[in-house]
Amino acid sequence: PQVDVETVHPFTLGQPPLSLRHEAAGRLMAPSARDQGEALLRRREAVLAARVAARGPVPASRPLAILAELGDQRDFTFDEFSGVAAQRVPATVVALSQHAVAWAHDGSGAGSGQLPAPRIQQMLDQFDADFDLLVRSLGEPSDVDGDGRIHFLYTPLVDSTKFGGFVDAASILPPDVGGNGNHTDLIFIALGEPTASYRSLLAHEFQHLISFNQHVLVRFGDSEVSWLNEGLSHLTEDLVEGHATGGNANRVATYLANPGLVGLIGDASTSAAKRGGAYLFVRSLVDHFGESILLSLIGSGLADVDNLERATGASFEDLLASFAAQLATSGTGLGQHPRFDYSFAALAPDGR
Repeated sequence: PQVDVETVHPFTLGQPPLSLRHEAAGRLMAPSARDQGEALLRRREAVLAARVAARGPVPASRPLAILAELGDQRDFTFDEFSGVAAQRVPATVVALSQHAVAWAHDGSGAGSGQLPAPRIQQMLDQFDADFDLLVRSLGEPSDVDGDGRIHFLYTPLVDSTKFGGFVDAASILPPDVGGNGNHTDLIFIALGEPTASYRSLLAHEFQHLISFNQHVLVRFGDSEVSWLNEGLSHLTEDLVEGHATGGNANRVATYLANPGLVGLIGDASTSAAKRGGAYLFVRSLVDHFGESILLSLIGSGLADVDNLERATGASFEDLLASFAAQLATSGTGLGQHPRFDYSFAALAPDGR
């Protein structure tokens, strides 16, 4: 908006790929059932966070842990969600590891024909291998049932929601603040995902579980808003690899087709493009402030812009300016600094 009257420095920046603009616009106009479901999850978390904050601190003691064993059985509550009715899910333990328990929906193909128990065991073993890195990078998960493990419920009900997996915060909380009776550190997982995607899927959902614990259960604060929460989860996939070469690369490309059409803040569940933008924004923060910024953002009782400004010590306007500059110049050779070039090489597999 200002002109230097003494000197002129003309320059030209390349345009984003035009071929994806119509696709980006179309996706904005028609949120999928999955997108709408993600928005519902974040709204539920906000309501539950307010209930926890209103109740205030409670004794930090844990219940007497009951360690699951292979063959154990119990029912879980599946809340009404994304077109699937509320119901009780009978389940059996089909795999165990140091940090995880896998429950298979009885009679559904989980743990047998559709998704055999040995494959589920491989997922838990990989989750164990990733666990320490994820906790160091993101923070501690909740341990509401005192057993020190994360529970994964494999059920085709998740496939019916068009999700790969999700965290229902009501499964974590006790009934007096809106819990549904599961009272377990629980993540729901689909049966029909590509084998190679489960590693990043479990990591993605683990961030959501850690985020709710750190924001709400530890600090009695606000749950993180949609766009930043999803950006952090997509960034978490980078920590265990497999992100940019998977489906999320399409989200990035859709956003870059026309960032001005998409925007950044708001409900990231309404479009794949906005998720791509949220991911790139969080990647930009890591480039500028280091990976420790993840712990600062997740280990907070604040949310949205307030959380960003506290964690970075910068105004949101300055963060947006840096983000815009990085988007415009990255890969062009105009800057040789992470402030202007994304340091994550896998973002541009074609050399762009």
